[in-house]
Amino acid sequence: MADRGAAKAFCIRDRLLAAALAVPALLAGAAPSAHAASARDAASCASDGGVVHGIGGKALDGVTFELAGGGVVRLAGVIAPESGSGAQAAREALDRLVAGSKLKLMTLGNDSDRYGRIVAQIFAENGPGGIAGDGPAWVQGEMVARGLLLALARGGSRGCAAALVKLEAAARASWRGIWRESGHGVKRAGDVEQLNRLADTFQIVEGRVLSVGRAGTRVYLNFGSRWSRDFTLVAASARLARFRAAGVDLETLAGRRVRVRGWLERRGGPMIEIEDPEQIELAEEAGRLE
Repeated sequence: MADRGAAKAFCIRDRLLAAALAVPALLAGAAPSAHAASARDAASCASDGGVVHGIGGKALDGVTFELAGGGVVRLAGVIAPESGSGAQAAREALDRLVAGSKLKLMTLGNDSDRYGRIVAQIFAENGPGGIAGDGPAWVQGEMVARGLLLALARGGSRGCAAALVKLEAAARASWRGIWRESGHGVKRAGDVEQLNRLADTFQIVEGRVLSVGRAGTRVYLNFGSRWSRDFTLVAASARLARFRAAGVDLETLAGRRVRVRGWLERRGGPMIEIEDPEQIELAEEAGRLE
C-alpha cells in the first residue's frame, strides 16, 4: 500500500477550540461499544502476510509507534490528521492502546515499507493502556470507531478495508472525534474551488456522476460537463474486473450518487484515482450526509 504520509499534507482546520481544549473533547468522543464493534468487524479482517508478536512502545504519531524490542510499526489501512488537535488526540489514543501491551501484528506481505516500517493490522491484548473486553482489541478498528482515524480503503486486505469504512461511517454519523470539527466532513464534488484548494490531501468527496467515458487505458467518471475543470474520478481499465467482482460496475454509474475517498490531485480540475472497490460507495445505499 502506498504511503504518502511523508510527502502529502493531510490538512485539518482546528476552528472550534484551542488545541488544549479540543484534545480531551476528541478523546471523549469514543462510543462505549467501540471495542465490541471493532472486535466483531475484526473477524472479517485477514492478512495475506505473516504474523509478528511484540510489546508496544511509544506512539510517534497517530498511525506509527515503536516496538519495545526495536523497530517502527505503521498501522495499515488508516490515515490520521497530521496537525492540530486531531493529530494529538490520535497519537495519545494510540499510545494508550499499544504502549506496554502485548501485540499481534498481521503484516501485509512485505516485511516493511520503503521507510523500513512494519505495516500491519494491530491487535492489542490488555496491557497498561489496553481496553477491557473479550479478546484483543483491533487497534485500527478501535480508533476509527472513536473518530480518531480515517479509513484509507486502499491496498491490503479487502475485509479490513470494508470493516474500517463501515466503522468510520458510524463514527461520522455520531459526530465522534474529528467528525465534530468544521474542517472535516465529506466534501461536495460540485465545490471545485474548495477541492482545488485541498489538492494533495486525503479527502472524502460525494456527488452525482454526470457521465462515464474511456480514453486509452483509463476510465473517467465525470461530475461536471467541463471535464478539464470539474471533479473527476479515474481508474485503470485493467482494474474494471476487480471492481465488478466487488459489485461495483464503474461504467454504469452515470446518474448515480457516489462517495469516494482518496488523494486529491489537480490535473486541470480536481481528481481522485481509485484502485480498490472499497474507495467508492453508492451514496444512496451508504446514507447521504445532507
